[in-house]
Amino acid sequence: MTHILPNRSQSLTSADDGRFYRGIARNVAADRLGGKMIQDLGPKDFDDFDDFYVRLRAKGLSPGSIKRYHSVLGGAFQQAMKWGWTNRNVVRLATPPAVPRQSRTTPTPTVVTALLREAAESRNPENHVAFRLLAATSARRGEICGLRWSSVDLDRRVLWIRHSVARLKTGKLIEKDPKSLQTREVATGETVGYGGAWTATRPSVIATVAAGYADGLPRTLSNRARLWDGSTPCPLVGRVSMDLITVDVTDLSEVPRSLDILGLEQRVDDLADVAGTIGYEVLTSLGPRYQRRYLERAQ
Repeated sequence: MTHILPNRSQSLTSADDGRFYRGIARNVAADRLGGKMIQDLGPKDFDDFDDFYVRLRAKGLSPGSIKRYHSVLGGAFQQAMKWGWTNRNVVRLATPPAVPRQSRTTPTPTVVTALLREAAESRNPENHVAFRLLAATSARRGEICGLRWSSVDLDRRVLWIRHSVARLKTGKLIEKDPKSLQTREVATGETVGYGGAWTATRPSVIATVAAGYADGLPRTLSNRARLWDGSTPCPLVGRVSMDLITVDVTDLSEVPRSLDILGLEQRVDDLADVAGTIGYEVLTSLGPRYQRRYLERAQ
């Protein structure tokens, strides 16, 4: 058990991901689960992992963190199968704790106006600018903190979300890719999205894009649609969730800054055909977070 996780972490390009995997390896080694031989684990031994998750919960780990343990352990066992160390992935039979869904309440215009007024009258009136940007763009606070003048085109009135700032548990501030388009490497056999609706058949690079059914993307696009980088199609993999979709960008030479859902390569009716609906429904479903520009047709 304690050998497959360190081997798994060596293949990662992200230092943060590598530390996370090694942290899991240390916790497994410290637990009685770490003394198990993977070739001795049979289909009936999945409850060893269920018990491990209970012990992690007792130590104060959140259900979301334990679910990441479950995903990492499952991917590590899948890799061990490729190496011939075992012929079964018993982790897939275990059940991690359910992650409670967070309810979201959209603030009313009255609340937003009052908040902006308080920010303008506060000790730090520059907060007013940040709050106005948050209200106008629906960007995340880390993305607003990561803005630079090079991200602003005043002539075209365009704001580019290219960076995000995050604070680690140590208090250190780091800069990372915005959630609007993050990427992760996924090993063969690992699953993506709610319910593990998509399974990687090769080592893949998966981008997380900030768009979902809250923005009007039909859930019927799950595992069916394509996004575009110029003229190159990129499959949407996994389920369409509320605010996010995941896209396979493995075949691109580099990770793009953005991907097109609608554009020259994919018109409204094209997307509607994939979703099993009509173009008018797609257009009328587009959410308020999209910026709208209306152009007059030349006479």
